[in-house]
Amino acid sequence: LFQSPVTTEAGDARLPGAGIWATAAEGFHGSDNSTDIHFATASSETAKHADQIRMTINHDGNVGIGTVNPETDLEVSDSGTNAQAEIRLSTYNDQPNHYPMLTLLKSNTDTADSPSATAENDHLGQIRFMGVDSGGNIDYGAYIIAKQVAAANAGTTLATNLIFQTYGTGGTNTDQFVLDSDGNVGIGTSSPNSAMHIRDNSQRSIE
Repeated sequence: LFQSPVTTEAGDARLPGAGIWATAAEGFHGSDNSTDIHFATASSETAKHADQIRMTINHDGNVGIGTVNPETDLEVSDSGTNAQAEIRLSTYNDQPNHYPMLTLLKSNTDTADSPSATAENDHLGQIRFMGVDSGGNIDYGAYIIAKQVAAANAGTTLATNLIFQTYGTGGTNTDQFVLDSDGNVGIGTSSPNSAMHIRDNSQRSIE
């Protein structure tokens, strides 16, 4: 614990200001030493309390901010009446080409830090929008996918389609909105033939 002295009517005392500790998994033994690390800061009399844990690294290497049970590599969570989880990237610079960036990178290999060429039909990244149904299950609502549509030679950019899809009560709606690698927009088709190509379920098209 990180402690600091305080003055009370009874004299000086020490209160925890922050804490770092490890929690072993239930059933910890020689062949299972699963352990989580917790980082806490205090807003009351003790830092070692679930309400004060700010960050956790669990035994799988997942990092949780605002949660002690992260289910992904990084999970940021907030809870309460006025809760609203927010991630902010800030850049303070007077140059026009310096700005905050969010990068999604796919490499066609199982080895980290060893880039390998991605291929046609590879999904380069996805943004998901999810909610919870009446049964308590986390379900899809909509997503945006970047899909590579051709192999790329060395030194060239990747031909990629941007696909927008939503879910209805019966499942996903396919080919709702596609911005293809040529800049054409398709609604109801994944292969727009013109700047704007609209096709409905009866296969009638407007181009």
